[in-house]
Amino acid sequence: MADQAASPNSQEGQTWLKQALSRLRWRERHRDVIAAYVAEGARDVIVGKNIVKIGTLVIPTVPVLALLAVVVAALTFVAVQFLGPTEMSDIYNVAIADIGQVDERGRMVRSETGSWLSTWIYDELVAANEQHAASNRVTLWHDSLPITQKRPKLGRIEGQTAEARALAAQKLAGQINADVLVYGHLSPEQDNRSLVLEFYVSSRLRGEVDLTIGRYQLGDPVPIVAGFDPEDTLDREVVGRLVTRRASALFWLLLGLREDLLGRPAEALAVFEQAEAELPGWQEQGEGKETLHFFIGRAALFGQDDQLAEQALLRSLQSNPQYHRAQIALGSVYLWRAQSVLAATQETGPADVQRALKELDQTVAAYERGLELAQAAQEPMIEVIARLALGSAQTLEGQIHYVYLDDLASADHLFDAAIEQVSQAFDPLQLAGQDRYLAQAYDYVGTAYTQQAGVHHAQGNLDSSQSLYGRALEAYEQCVTLGENAGLRDEILSQRIAPLCQEHAQVAREAMTALQGG
Repeated sequence: MADQAASPNSQEGQTWLKQALSRLRWRERHRDVIAAYVAEGARDVIVGKNIVKIGTLVIPTVPVLALLAVVVAALTFVAVQFLGPTEMSDIYNVAIADIGQVDERGRMVRSETGSWLSTWIYDELVAANEQHAASNRVTLWHDSLPITQKRPKLGRIEGQTAEARALAAQKLAGQINADVLVYGHLSPEQDNRSLVLEFYVSSRLRGEVDLTIGRYQLGDPVPIVAGFDPEDTLDREVVGRLVTRRASALFWLLLGLREDLLGRPAEALAVFEQAEAELPGWQEQGEGKETLHFFIGRAALFGQDDQLAEQALLRSLQSNPQYHRAQIALGSVYLWRAQSVLAATQETGPADVQRALKELDQTVAAYERGLELAQAAQEPMIEVIARLALGSAQTLEGQIHYVYLDDLASADHLFDAAIEQVSQAFDPLQLAGQDRYLAQAYDYVGTAYTQQAGVHHAQGNLDSSQSLYGRALEAYEQCVTLGENAGLRDEILSQRIAPLCQEHAQVAREAMTALQGG
């Protein structure tokens, strides 16, 4: 062959040269593939412009890409058809997050014990849930569910403070459309380790500023035995017994909350009262029973049973004297009584007025105490609710002094106090993005301005009266604007609260026109 290559003019040499040039042109056409080839028999996958080589197997790329497209389409179809939902869609939804461990630096980290406790609580809730009729059950989510039943991972609720954790819980509840989110954490290892069990109630179904929303801690921390081992039968029995009792109490609260959030206070009251009978071992102190009494009192008040409501809320405060929700709700019992006295007869006499004022004195005292407790507990949303409640009570008291007693100076002072209280809620509500509650705050302050304008008119201060009507209209317009911006995103705000503000604005507008001689 070397001789033939050396004699290109011979016939054999010409044949060899043509074959060599032919192979060279082939190599030029496929140089990107040739350059990528490795030694014969290699198992690497090599991709050229038009082929895929796996070891010694050469496959054209076009059919491969077509096959991959079919596979991707098939997997997408399977995902759509068989994977679980991305959010909860039942009437009443409860999610149970993982339970983390607070480390020595205050960070929330993963904990095997915490995960076991989270699963235990979930299993206890599932077991209790199965004992009820399908129409009364709670929809439960937990990370132990397969992806065919739920897609998002709940994880653990982060945060170094109760407020920070509540904000994280609120965010997750909104993302997955949960009405209640159960979570908690273990105290640091170097401390006497304990479980803090918390839950967050969403405002999804509530139309008004309401005490039920927000963060709850269910009782004092549950002690965890030193060196707890989830695999140890004795350890599981000791800790499980404590956790089971707390989980049982939680389940009954969830059942009652279901009825409450659906606007069925009589059914909610029945569930809460049954809970007390079903759980005789639920201790009055340290296990969160003040929450049960609070819910009983609140449901009774919605059912206009003020005696039962007062009794239950006083029991709640006996269980936990620092319980801000019960203190504020107790003020609402007294407020309801004052309103009932004024609405009882067409002709309200002096005795009725004095009875109403006496109830209002108790109302204001209870609200002020509730405000102090909310501030001490660093519960900003409950503090806002206390301010709105206190402002509404002061507005009613001012109206009594204006309409029934002709005490214009006292009325003017009370309206000032109401406006100051409610106005302090504006910034926190704006920062928290709570447009629905912010709109209600504007409605409250607009009502106080409208009443105060009437007082100034009666005093002969026409310019001041006109200015106050203008402030009232500005507040009502802020409320209406929030409703317009909300649209379908918050139908309660856009279709219920904002139209009410429009009605109140019309009253203020007509009064202002009359003042101007129109």
